[in-house]
Amino acid sequence: MRARRVEYFGRTGIGTAVIFDRRYPEVLAKLGVTWEADSARKAYNEGRTTQVPAWTAVNVGRQRITRRIAFGKRVLQYERTTGTRRRNVASARGGASERSSSATS
Repeated sequence: MRARRVEYFGRTGIGTAVIFDRRYPEVLAKLGVTWEADSARKAYNEGRTTQVPAWTAVNVGRQRITRRIAFGKRVLQYERTTGTRRRNVASARGGASERSSSATS
């Protein structure tokens, strides 16, 4: 990787694209966005897969964020899943089948 002159937060220095991975948490904190690792990064860190995520993404839950955060060609992507509000499909189907069986009796 080749070092080059970069500018972030109004300061000029020498760095690489790795700066993006270290700076986006700071940017999100300044914007007041709470975040956690995306599902691909979590799966890799937990050892459920050996595929290394090729992009930079964060899970912002149910928050709305439309700001584009980028450094050169690298763009921060947002995943909007929480996992806390999942509909229980089995119970919803069970309720419908109970109603139809009682109606035929």
